[in-house]
Amino acid sequence: MASAHAQAAAANEPLRLVVEVNEGIRTVIGISRQVNLVAINAMIVAKQAGAQASGFRVVSSELRRFSRQLDGLMQELDRFIYLLVHSVAESARVHRHRHHLDGIAADSPAAVAIAPARAHIDADRERVDAESRVRWRDLGFHLDRALRLCGTGVALSRAAKIEAVYASTLSGDLRQVAGEIEAAILSILDTLKALRTGIAGVR
Repeated sequence: MASAHAQAAAANEPLRLVVEVNEGIRTVIGISRQVNLVAINAMIVAKQAGAQASGFRVVSSELRRFSRQLDGLMQELDRFIYLLVHSVAESARVHRHRHHLDGIAADSPAAVAIAPARAHIDADRERVDAESRVRWRDLGFHLDRALRLCGTGVALSRAAKIEAVYASTLSGDLRQVAGEIEAAILSILDTLKALRTGIAGVR
């Protein structure tokens, strides 16, 4: 019985990971859109500050571009997750069928009759597992791209904090905005790192 529970838990693990990744991606999409809105506000405030905040305005524009790139990458990942869910579900189905056949004793008359079905399911299992491995690997590549992009975003948000110092009377407001952007990007980075770590052991 314990073995059956262990097998069931192992079979459900990929599905649990897919759900976690999907939720994480949706979280990142929401935060990246907030970054975009805050960056727009920062550009408006910087425009009011005039020439003294020109550097901040440039960095804010780059942060908007970053948030759009991240949003696009997350939308791409969202579509990719749909394919991964399909692979995980198909893999679970094939493994479940194979498990049922394993319950038939090798020396029973039925074992000979189901031999072709067993061979067919084994071929299916090999194909589906290979496809799943490729999709999990590709998910890791996508997350790595997002992590690299977030590294750029963090650098931009810190540059914005530096540029805010030169914005004269509005420097306090701009520093606050830059701090909000940095906190949001660091939150995204933490989420993506957790997702990347979570799928690292999937084979």
